[in-house]
Amino acid sequence: MNNRRMDVVGILEAASLLVPEDVATGNDITVSDVWDYLAHDEWELALDLLQELGGGWAAPPGFWEDDGAPELDIARVWVEFAPGLPPGARAPVRLLPLNPVRWSHLAPGDRITLYECAVSGGTASILEVRLPGVQGELVLPC
Repeated sequence: MNNRRMDVVGILEAASLLVPEDVATGNDITVSDVWDYLAHDEWELALDLLQELGGGWAAPPGFWEDDGAPELDIARVWVEFAPGLPPGARAPVRLLPLNPVRWSHLAPGDRITLYECAVSGGTASILEVRLPGVQGELVLPC
């Protein structure tokens, strides 16, 4: 197991540095808005904004593996029908991948390990996969 700390905010900061400053969404969201949310530790909102900006730019090839670090499959996670998930509990959760193509190999019955830091936060079994254009979400129990 890799003991390197997975720093989601650091990864999002690195990704935001690749977005040209003149790229904006239809709602005039720019990379400056992403930085505002990151400065206030609102990384989930920053992730959402980066996804919205994704149509106006493309990260250079190899961005996620340039320094030899493991490739990271990042997704926003939320618990279905509950405000949270206490340790040891089980519930259906949804994942909204930062890069859906990196998750496209998953199929119902597959198991994945979830991390928020270097220590595993749990495992999940894939129940359903909805491809981008349908919903763009993976549904799994934790």
